[in-house]
Amino acid sequence: MRHSRLALAAVVALALSACSGATEPPAPEPTTASTEASTTASPTPEAVPVELPDTPVGEAAQWVLDRLAADAGPTAEEAEERLGDEFLGQVPADQVGQVFAQLREEGPFTLVSWDGTDTQGTAELDSPATPVLMMIALKDGKIDGLMFVPNEKAPEIQEPAEASQLLLDKAPTSSFLLAEVTRTGDTPECTPIEQRDADKVLPIASMFKLYVLGAVATAVEDGTLTWEQELTLTEGLKSLPTGNLRNEPAGTKVTVEKAALEMISTSDNTAADLLIDAVGREAVEAELEKMGHHAPELNRPFLTTREAFQMGGDQGIRAKWAAASNGYDDATVAVSEAQRAVLSGLPEWDLTYDETTMGSPFWDEGIDWYATAADLCAAHVNLQQRAATEPGKPVRGILAAYPGIEVPGAVYIGFKGGSVPGALGLSFYVEGPEKIRVLVLQSAGDTPESVPQPNWMASLAENTLG
Repeated sequence: MRHSRLALAAVVALALSACSGATEPPAPEPTTASTEASTTASPTPEAVPVELPDTPVGEAAQWVLDRLAADAGPTAEEAEERLGDEFLGQVPADQVGQVFAQLREEGPFTLVSWDGTDTQGTAELDSPATPVLMMIALKDGKIDGLMFVPNEKAPEIQEPAEASQLLLDKAPTSSFLLAEVTRTGDTPECTPIEQRDADKVLPIASMFKLYVLGAVATAVEDGTLTWEQELTLTEGLKSLPTGNLRNEPAGTKVTVEKAALEMISTSDNTAADLLIDAVGREAVEAELEKMGHHAPELNRPFLTTREAFQMGGDQGIRAKWAAASNGYDDATVAVSEAQRAVLSGLPEWDLTYDETTMGSPFWDEGIDWYATAADLCAAHVNLQQRAATEPGKPVRGILAAYPGIEVPGAVYIGFKGGSVPGALGLSFYVEGPEKIRVLVLQSAGDTPESVPQPNWMASLAENTLG
């Protein structure tokens, strides 16, 4: 299968979605322009066109589709009028027409579905070559992010073991856990239905935010925070995408509950760092054990996304961090203390980075957060226990704000996923009429292309739980 990738810094799109839900289903928040569209595809049902909404991002998406349907363009003048500074910083205005010309070769495109807000959205497009997802985001009224990726779907399955094998075929370094939540007395626990390497330590990317949410719930229960309490954004707490809180001015106030909602539902990295700052790094580290993590020392010190980005984008700092351990799964107190010393010596940072360095996997150098599929299952179960208490009540709605997939018959879906270059994972807590199940899918590799496309993994999850 041939893939065409336009020369517009695709690694930047991957880098900027690091530490985020950037590639959570159905697709990541776009952060720059990139495309990866296959020239061959399996037959798909005839597309039924739909209309874009009358919103700012809907109008912008229509402009993109109109330009792709045209014989040429956009001109440099049109590009400057429509595209934001972040986009044009990667693709100069006089080169945008060339980018669209390459995309045009994969068309014509037919819009078959749309999901979005006023400022960002995902369009499912059909074409003679292959179905694709177009992700678009606005900033200050202009297109600041545009990404095209293949809309690849996983095959139908009959048994969960087939899903596990499909994931293994796609990503040799991976884990699979489908469990039923059962009770021993009053204690709920994960009882495996199907598992493979569920005890393998792998990077979890933005799924670390489950533990931050747990620490927030503990702080509310202890009375040191309230859900209504306002937190103040500072320049030093701003991080890279995903998320929109980074675009707000320093001094902006946001409630604890709103920050938690954004952290989970849009995988807002700045919101996560704001909450880590509010509860304290040590509180999140302590939460790991409370939530059933088998080896909390793996995530001590518990990184902020800003720290992870700063180290991931600087080869020198990456080397210092890696030298402090014998591998990402080297979990000892001595390693943690050596890494804390690296963090304490981080210089001031203005959120700039080396694109090539940031786009290469750094999870295997210990710059990420780590857990097993069994750990993540336990975390979901623990959070639902908190949600059943009065102080933790908002947790349930926060986790269900973006369910990620559709499961027939489900009455509740809690979800968190995450991706960094070379790693992708999804986790679901699904309540049905008769039983509660948790599904955790993890994958990792030494290149960004060595893990499945997020929409493929999401469809695998739907097939497993359906």
